[in-house]
Amino acid sequence: MEKEKKVKDVDFADSAVPASARKNVVTMFMIMLGFTFFSASMWVGQQLADGLDFWGFWDH
Repeated sequence: MEKEKKVKDVDFADSAVPASARKNVVTMFMIMLGFTFFSASMWVGQQLADGLDFWGFWDH
């Protein structure tokens, strides 16, 4: 008979995250700071792209 393999749910989709698996404040701060810069750069890129047609983009 085969043994059933226990799969560990690392996303904790259906349970509370145990204290041993939680990230500290510094880690979460760095993730959120990176997300802030990423979102701002995507927004600025979209604004720049709206101001150019294909040939204006190609010339610059």
